[in-house]
Amino acid sequence: MSLPNLNRLILKYFTRERGGTMPIFGLTPGSMLPSLRTLALTNFRFGPKEAAGWAQYLRNQHLRRLSLDGNIEMLDFIDCLSGYVPALESLTIRISNGTDPDTKSRTTRLLDAFLSHIDGLTAFTAYDLPKEVLYSAARYQRSHLRQLRFRETGYPELRWSGDQGKDCPFSPEELKTLSSELPRIEQLGIDLRFKGKTHYDILNALASFPNLKHLELNTPYRTDWSFWGHQSIAIAEQWLNESITEDAFNYVASQKKHHEKTSGDSTSTTPCPKLKALDIKGGEWEPFMKDYKAKLLKGLCVYACRRGDAVPGKLYTVRLPCKSQGSVSMVEDSMYEEALHSAGLLDPRKADFGPPIW
Repeated sequence: MSLPNLNRLILKYFTRERGGTMPIFGLTPGSMLPSLRTLALTNFRFGPKEAAGWAQYLRNQHLRRLSLDGNIEMLDFIDCLSGYVPALESLTIRISNGTDPDTKSRTTRLLDAFLSHIDGLTAFTAYDLPKEVLYSAARYQRSHLRQLRFRETGYPELRWSGDQGKDCPFSPEELKTLSSELPRIEQLGIDLRFKGKTHYDILNALASFPNLKHLELNTPYRTDWSFWGHQSIAIAEQWLNESITEDAFNYVASQKKHHEKTSGDSTSTTPCPKLKALDIKGGEWEPFMKDYKAKLLKGLCVYACRRGDAVPGKLYTVRLPCKSQGSVSMVEDSMYEEALHSAGLLDPRKADFGPPIW
């Protein structure tokens, strides 16, 4: 089979068996593939030989977008690939056990080296990675990054349950520091659990990103589980609504103006852009990597708030359900983007519904 015009390759391994072993993914000697611009691999693992083979193949490519979703064994591939894809513009990585105490150090070290060899990364999506990886991205890609999503996925109702759970993985002070280290961020996505109240201290810190235009807040529900076979239903919290979303938008927008006035940057002649969009995503919108369990998606919704163009100061807010409703054996990585696109709220350039690569 010859595919000379193939420039986008997305491969996912799916099994219904609990705890099934992910296959080793290698290239046979002499393999010839077309020049790829986008590569996405999910649920594969690489031995040293396979990792080196793929890295050598990609060395002479002009890869622009890369998405890797797996466990700690994915790091063997990342290690071999370091320095071979300097032209990357968009990077998505999830290491399901990357923050475990016995793997955190290696995850941080290898991703630090990987990020240091990229010339101009403009979009970075990081799932389940140590915070230190984000600081590496800020150190090496400060002048390039425009879009950033950094959050935890999987089973947030367990990680965030109870009064001991943190409502946000970042403190206000950490967010303000990041805003100075990543001043060009225009689109930002993080976890923020409202838990019946609005965290104005976190929203104020988020407003300190001077070029922020689009804010995405991922808030897990407290979840009641009703087992029907291997399926479960997430019961949505009743407090999340249009009013809360617009209140958050107005607060961030007003604080952005305040930060700009008090920044003391008299040399800048260009005003900071206004906040244009704020989305609150209820529930877990990213697919579960482990086992890709069958799941009922009822209750997943996003409250999308947009600044109107026709009437100054007018906000438009809509509740968008997940488009992949019903029982599914494997959800797509782009459910959030698909929901926005269905409402005409997504930039057409991002509407290819591939992996979560912006």
